[in-house]
Amino acid sequence: MTHIRKKQRLDYVEGKEAEYFFRKWTGAENATPDLERHHIDCILDGKTVDVKGLKKSHKDGYVLVEFKTVDGRDGWGSTGASSDLVAFQFPEGFYVVDRIELSKMAQRKIFANPTASKNKIVRGNNIPPIAGLYGLVGRPSRKDVFTYVTKEDLLSLNHHLYEPKDE
Repeated sequence: MTHIRKKQRLDYVEGKEAEYFFRKWTGAENATPDLERHHIDCILDGKTVDVKGLKKSHKDGYVLVEFKTVDGRDGWGSTGASSDLVAFQFPEGFYVVDRIELSKMAQRKIFANPTASKNKIVRGNNIPPIAGLYGLVGRPSRKDVFTYVTKEDLLSLNHHLYEPKDE
């Protein structure tokens, strides 16, 4: 198995684990297979949720917002995505925010950044969050486009924290 396939498998397993804990701590329901094809992982109080597992960037105080996927389709952070909410796992629990409000905030941060190119995507491998903060970045030979915002930016939005529940 190639390094890329191993990483994809690990990401998949970590994502499923995050979805499990999100459902356990919130009472959310599983999404149907049809909804899962639209990057919706759970249903919480009648709203669709895209769950993002614990990432190193989260531990470092940053959140990635994906505008375009690796194949150039609308990413989960775009205005054309399907979920109502996004749940980000942090060590203290899941912060849940409105996806459209997150997208708009990230776009405002990019357009307010005097050093960011509004039309040029900086491409590179393993771009650290601080280098991608409020800029448009992606990976070489991929069509993805994303930015980073800070955890403080995320928490400036209306949010709810779901903390771990012991059973």
